[in-house]
Amino acid sequence: MEKSTIIIVVVMCMLLSSSIGVGVYFATIPTPTSTPTSTPTSTPTSTLTPISLQLTGSAIKCLNYNPKGEAAIYRYDGNNKMRHYPTPEIAGSWDPSWGKPTTIDCKGFTLDADIQQNPNSITNNQNYTPRSFVQYTASGTDLPDQPIQKTLTECQDACNANSLCLGFSREIIKSNSDISSCYLKQSYPSPIMNNGTWRTFVKPGTVYPV
Repeated sequence: MEKSTIIIVVVMCMLLSSSIGVGVYFATIPTPTSTPTSTPTSTPTSTLTPISLQLTGSAIKCLNYNPKGEAAIYRYDGNNKMRHYPTPEIAGSWDPSWGKPTTIDCKGFTLDADIQQNPNSITNNQNYTPRSFVQYTASGTDLPDQPIQKTLTECQDACNANSLCLGFSREIIKSNSDISSCYLKQSYPSPIMNNGTWRTFVKPGTVYPV
């Protein structure tokens, strides 16, 4: 067969294979890549700090369980038990540091009955020295938020519960059991003023003008 004839035959074969879709095709198959395995990050679990035995008898404020309200202060009695201080005076009769409570998680705690007045606290006016002088509110000697309306004993307890209190003024005509105005004092300026209807009960150990 002549060379020209061979070329014509080859071309015709190529055209024929193209028209009917038959031919040789080459495809590149990608090599699979290995996907790195990611180690899941462990999420740290938060655990509550165990309540120290040193808190027993201390004042606390509660998170997650606060049956007496946001401002409530309790006494921690141990074993996840607590009692509410219903008044500042009662709190002060048990714990002079009750105004600086420790905030803890109280979830699962048991609330027992409210605390009553500490029977060993100062409760009679013989421990206070009654004086015939008085300082008026205008002189700046009163503690904030005065007066308070209480009996004589309750006024003493309120003063005992406040380390800044030096004593309190009260009307002479009121009996010990009368609920009346008491002005808790933070200072005794000199000179003092005498008053025929009021007197000041000086806290034990307090230095007062004479």
